[in-house]
Amino acid sequence: MKIKDKALSELSDPKWICDLAFLVDLTGYLNYLKLKLQKQGQLVNDLYSHLKALEIKLRLWEPQMLSGNSYHFNTLSACKNIAYAQYAEELKLLSEQFSNRFSDFKNMEDCFSLFATLTKYNVQNAPIHLQMELIEIQENSLLKSKLEDVELCDFYKKYLEEDNFPQLRKFARRLICAFGSTYKCEQFFSLMKVNKSKHRTRLTDDNLKNYLRLYISGIYPNIDGLVSQIQAQVYH
Repeated sequence: MKIKDKALSELSDPKWICDLAFLVDLTGYLNYLKLKLQKQGQLVNDLYSHLKALEIKLRLWEPQMLSGNSYHFNTLSACKNIAYAQYAEELKLLSEQFSNRFSDFKNMEDCFSLFATLTKYNVQNAPIHLQMELIEIQENSLLKSKLEDVELCDFYKKYLEEDNFPQLRKFARRLICAFGSTYKCEQFFSLMKVNKSKHRTRLTDDNLKNYLRLYISGIYPNIDGLVSQIQAQVYH
């Protein structure tokens, strides 16, 4: 910066450098959380587990920072005269903000646990209308093995029959329908931006709508099957 004659007084301020280093480390953790939340194919219980993991980390870092331990903040650890008490307070405030902001998810923690761990969940703690069906699953060795081998959505969809487990299927549908990721939203806007370019002036709203629906649906047409159903033109 001095070579370009744009000297910044902040760069010679040790306190400012420490604050910047702390923010670099902290925003790195927040960005990592954002990337995990945007991952494709997640359910809402996965989203909550990522949030809860960071909350637990924040509660771990606060007392460590207060005692002068900045091990988990690599950039900050390279600084001198670190204001440990100040940064511990910042971590405490961030932890409280996370707790308040996502309190609705915390209230559903038992539901998430039941949804993801049917075979291990304590029946006594389950809602009374689910207890009988839950016992049936926990005593069925085939269903227990399937839950460990297949994706959670596939388990509820393919192996819990509507006639035998109507309440658990209804319970699962409520959670599966809740979006656990912003991936689809980000994907949708990216595709729309690419396709609504100045070079595609003849693109109609209906064509754009159909294109976006096909692209983000994840459903692939069976071209061979469709072609085989078409009757060949007969010449007379």
